[in-house]
Amino acid sequence: MKQDSKEAIYEGVLNLLDEVPILDLSVSKLKKHTGLSTGTFYYHFPNGIEDIFKSLFVKLTSRIRNEVYQAAISAKTIDETLDALVTTYFNWHKKNLRESSFFWRVSESGFSEIRHLIQKEYRSLSTKIYEVLCEQGESEGVKVISPNILDAFLYGAARELIHSWIGRGRREEEFEKMRVEFIDALYRACIDKN
Repeated sequence: MKQDSKEAIYEGVLNLLDEVPILDLSVSKLKKHTGLSTGTFYYHFPNGIEDIFKSLFVKLTSRIRNEVYQAAISAKTIDETLDALVTTYFNWHKKNLRESSFFWRVSESGFSEIRHLIQKEYRSLSTKIYEVLCEQGESEGVKVISPNILDAFLYGAARELIHSWIGRGRREEEFEKMRVEFIDALYRACIDKN
C-alpha cells in the first residue's frame, strides 16, 4: 500500500500538469485529485511539493538514463552508439509525453535543488556515454573530444529540441528529421577523425 500511494501521488502530478501550472501545483490539489490523506503525502514527502517533484524526477531520470545507457553499450561502433543514444532518448520522450512534459516544466520551475539534480543526472549520463565512446574511439582510431561537449548536447540541445517539437504539435516527419540531424551534429561536435 505504501508504494501504491507513492505511485498514486506521482500519477496525480503527471495528470494535473495538463490542468495546473507546475508552480500552482500543491499538496492540497494533489490530495483532492488522488483522494489520499495529508498524512500519506507527508509520510512519503516530508517537505511537501518540492520533495514530490525531486522524487518523481529522480525516478523518471533513472529510468531514461538506464534505457539510454543500455542502448549505448549494446552498440559496437561510435556511429551505432550515437544513433542508439539519440534514438532512445528521443523515442523515450516521444512515447512518454506526460513524463516528458514534467521534465520540461520542472526544469523551468526555478527550484534550485531540482536544477542541481538535472545537471547531476545529465553529467552522470554523459560521463558514462563518454567512456563508452572513448573505448570505441580507440578501436576505430578516432578521438572523442570532450565529455563537456557531450554533456552540453544532452543537457541543453536535446532537451530544447524535444520541447520545441512537442510545442509544434509532435509531427512524425519532423521528429525523424530532427533525430537524424541531431545525430549528425553530435558526431561532428564530439568526434575528431584526425
